[in-house]
Amino acid sequence: KKANWRIRLATEHGIERTATTAVNARPGFRRLVFGLSAAAAAVLLLMVAIPLFETNDYNKIVDQYLVGEKYAYGADRKNVDATTEAAEAYKLDDYEKAIESWTEAINEENVAAQEYFFLGLSYLYNQQPEQAVEFMLKARPLSIEEDDSFTEEINWFLGLAYIKAGDPEPAKATLARIKPNEWNYALAQQILVSLE
Repeated sequence: KKANWRIRLATEHGIERTATTAVNARPGFRRLVFGLSAAAAAVLLLMVAIPLFETNDYNKIVDQYLVGEKYAYGADRKNVDATTEAAEAYKLDDYEKAIESWTEAINEENVAAQEYFFLGLSYLYNQQPEQAVEFMLKARPLSIEEDDSFTEEINWFLGLAYIKAGDPEPAKATLARIKPNEWNYALAQQILVSLE
């Protein structure tokens, strides 16, 4: 049958294949496949390796987690009158006004973890990570005393604030506190790997 195809190709289409042409074509094809495979592997390696070398830029690490849907302010708050303005400013991304209003609310009695938490979060979104750390640290013991309602969120955002402030060691300790069944555990593990 091979001979028939060779004759038919030669007579109908003017194509003649010799045995040496067919044998020489295979190594070239193999080299081409090997070359393309090596190039694809190199590109894939670069795509994986380049982000690993950029982990020292702490702002980039945190900013990727602060974009998108913002953490929402809940309705169960103690100082409703004092925090309404702060919550509205926060929702509208007016963090300077939110900081001012949260600070005013904190100066009143019956301060809850939620007020300290959202003041710290407003500082974090306003690119003031050192102040964010200060108020997240005040929120954490209150959250544990109240009902642990914000502890997971506080650990997550406190870790991000430490990183944003350029202080990775306390960030590692804080993110390591997030347990496997808690909010953002997988993301915390990704950050811990990138901080190594």
